Amino acid sequence: MAYTFDFPLNRNKIKGNIIFLSRIPSSTINRFLNFFINPLRIPKKYDVYHITTQTLGRLSRFIHPSIITVHDIYPLKASLTEPTMYGDLKSLPYGNKLISAAYHTFVRESIKSVKYADVIITPSYYTKKELISLLQINPHKIKVVPHGIRHDLFKPRDKTKIRKTLDLPLNKKIVLHIGSENPRKNIPTLIKAFAKLQKDGNRNIILLRVGETRANTHKLISAYHLDESILEFGLRDQSDLCYLYNAADVLVFPSLYEGFGLPLIEAMASGCPVIAADRTSLPEVLGDAGILCDPLNSDELADAMKKLLGNEELRKRCSRKGLKRAAMYSWERVVKETVQIFKESARLSESS
Repeated sequence: MAYTFDFPLNRNKIKGNIIFLSRIPSSTINRFLNFFINPLRIPKKYDVYHITTQTLGRLSRFIHPSIITVHDIYPLKASLTEPTMYGDLKSLPYGNKLISAAYHTFVRESIKSVKYADVIITPSYYTKKELISLLQINPHKIKVVPHGIRHDLFKPRDKTKIRKTLDLPLNKKIVLHIGSENPRKNIPTLIKAFAKLQKDGNRNIILLRVGETRANTHKLISAYHLDESILEFGLRDQSDLCYLYNAADVLVFPSLYEGFGLPLIEAMASGCPVIAADRTSLPEVLGDAGILCDPLNSDELADAMKKLLGNEELRKRCSRKGLKRAAMYSWERVVKETVQIFKESARLSESS
């Protein structure tokens, strides 16, 4: 019997052999409970324990055999080796600097504790390499299982019909970006690159941003006189998000750090060509199905957008390659490979 959890223990709801855990609506309290209280409240004598996020890594100290899925180690990586990418604490959760510092201390210490797990699952070889490099984890206990997507949601659709439904212009090229305002998402470089694209005479293009937009970004948009050329959509769930990929001519994803990069797969499965950063896990995910460029070079990013938007045959070629590559990523495959890891872990535990 496997015990899988990804939320702090507040109230257990048992259905068959699965225990559902409800979440306390406070991230700070959750981190505190995960660090000090919840390790003492986990049921005993299960065959396998699956921890589904690295932010609960501390639990792997107390339960065995434990399997933990590590999506990325960004907070640890940024604080140790690239502090500027981590950004000002005031720009992270909570305006209070002391609370933010405590919150991220909990997160970093939890990530460091993943080394105590019996098996670690990562979505990319890049994240596996990071764990080996930064935490000196035995590579043999790290299994790579790439994420999947819902192919019933993310699939090609008629672009004109979708744009009419979303009330988006039919006579303009649309560049899509999906992501938060976290410093690693590299929004300023994207806006600078888009401004260069507009300055070079490409006025028939709009940038569609999905995610939060903070005051500093609004100022940058205004400084480049892009207020009429950048459309903003609030954070959306997958059932809404899938249509935006269909409406777009290209997805641009210049992130400085990703443990996987799910938007790339979602875009490719939708038939949308992709431009992505040439670092961390993104080249591994995209392969040769799109264009990679230096995310810190706004000129190179602008040139990549100009090249792809101006060449219909190239867009069609990227779309075809993307559809083929996205077919590799399914939740059915994830389930199959993860269950096999469960079985192997339980068998090894019995024999030890």
